[in-house]
Amino acid sequence: MKRSTMSSAQTGLSPDPKTNRCPANGATVDLKTCEISADKGDAQLGALWTDPAFDRTVPAFYYVRVLENPVCRWSTRDANKLGMKPLDVVPATIQERVWTTPIWYTPDSTEHQAQKFEGVILPYGQIQAQ
Repeated sequence: MKRSTMSSAQTGLSPDPKTNRCPANGATVDLKTCEISADKGDAQLGALWTDPAFDRTVPAFYYVRVLENPVCRWSTRDANKLGMKPLDVVPATIQERVWTTPIWYTPDSTEHQAQKFEGVILPYGQIQAQ
C-alpha cells in the first residue's frame, strides 16, 4: 500500500505543491488574556476531495487530520487567573490535532462493484458518499 499525503486548506490558503503541506494561517494568541484571533480559521470544516491517483485494483485507506488554531495551555490560563508569570519550562500555547476514523477501500473481485471513492467530509468526520 502506497502512502501519500494530501493537504487542503479551508481558510483560502493553498498547500505547497512540493510538500503538500498547508501553511500556517497566521492565528495568534494573546498570552495575557488567552484571547484567540477571531478572524483566523473556520468554525466548521467541509470538503469534497477525490483521490487523483485512485486505482480500483489497489487497496487504500483515507482519513482526515485537522490542526486547530493555537490556544493557551492550561498552565498559562491558570497563571493568568492567579496573577502569576506563566511557566517558562513548557510552551505557553498548544495546538490540538484531531483525525477521523479511516475509510478503507478493498478491491472487489467483481469488476462492476469496484467504484471510485468520492465523498463530502462533514463535521465530526461523517462521510456522505456522492
